[in-house]
Amino acid sequence: MPEIDRKEGRRLFGIDPGAYEAARPGYPERIYDVLRDRCGLGPGTRTLEIGPGTGQASFRLAALGARPLVVVEPDESLAAHLTALADARGVSIDVLVQPLESAELPDESFDLAVAASSFHWVDQDLGLAKAARSLRPGGWWAMWWNLHGDRSAGNPFHEATAELLAGMSASPSEGAHGRPRFALDDEARTAGLAAAGFECIEHEVVRWEARWDTAGIRALYSTFSPMLSLEAIERERLLDGIARIAAEQFGGQVELAMLTPIYTAQRPAIQAAGSYNPLVASRTMLPVHEAPTCSVAGAAEIVGSKWTVLLVHDLSEGPRRFTELERSCAGISPRTLAERLRWLESEEIVIRQSYPESPPRVEYALTPKGQALLPIVREMRRFGHEWLGCGVHDTASA
Repeated sequence: MPEIDRKEGRRLFGIDPGAYEAARPGYPERIYDVLRDRCGLGPGTRTLEIGPGTGQASFRLAALGARPLVVVEPDESLAAHLTALADARGVSIDVLVQPLESAELPDESFDLAVAASSFHWVDQDLGLAKAARSLRPGGWWAMWWNLHGDRSAGNPFHEATAELLAGMSASPSEGAHGRPRFALDDEARTAGLAAAGFECIEHEVVRWEARWDTAGIRALYSTFSPMLSLEAIERERLLDGIARIAAEQFGGQVELAMLTPIYTAQRPAIQAAGSYNPLVASRTMLPVHEAPTCSVAGAAEIVGSKWTVLLVHDLSEGPRRFTELERSCAGISPRTLAERLRWLESEEIVIRQSYPESPPRVEYALTPKGQALLPIVREMRRFGHEWLGCGVHDTASA
């Protein structure tokens, strides 16, 4: 059975983006629990997504705090569809229309990089190496797939349609000959991650169930790459056959045991002593560090000011009143707090919100510029835990 070429196949899904979006199920909530709890996804997480398609994972990532969210999509139709959806929903997504293999990504710029049901369309060695370079030291990589049907437990609908669909081209998701399906080949996926320099590699399979009526299962199969690669007449014939089997043999209700394998891995946080890092060695620095011309000096003026980081940290969980901030910043006087908040307002890091209530209520919240400081706060918290022993018995308080 011939395999669909990766470069050509990943453009098939742009034939009808709307149909793909409507027919494909989303991902189980467990996936996002892993991204939050293991990979640190939260407000201000600088995130890269490979092959977002119509944005099934993208919008959930954005809702959980991915910001900025940069996506790399090789198909122009899918990219245009995703851009239109993001604009309509008021979600900020930076869409790069190019394959990952040729995309120019900044080194060490992301906290999290992900690929949802897409990485089997990418050159594995090149793709993982590029993802690793794009992550900051200590950043996380996650890739996962929805598999429609658990073949190890028996898949009645797959068996019922096997003869009808025999001889079709195979997607790379089927995996190498004699090996498990690509997403379930944990030996190969883990070896690839290790070869790319990742550590803390973990793998799990989320099991759940999904149900479709006759029209729904026909629509789902119409989005699979082997079906999309066919001529229109043959594609419609097979889809009609699938609908007929669903209606006649399954009473118009098809239930599939779904599998969602997820792999997570971390870029090493600390480089081995004495090792050479060409990315660092090739950097140049300004001869004089002054805020107007040096980005590091400019940022240091903000985060180096007393109380700034603590106030940003407190406001990361949502708006706070003056008295709440005063209580959390032990040792700060009301006058100093008022001056610091006014300065943060002038720097457009904090916004002051007044509510016409009785008594009047005033709250302070982070602006987008303030939220951009959150990755720095997270790294300071990580440093405090790992090197200073701060909060090791009560990490929830940090």
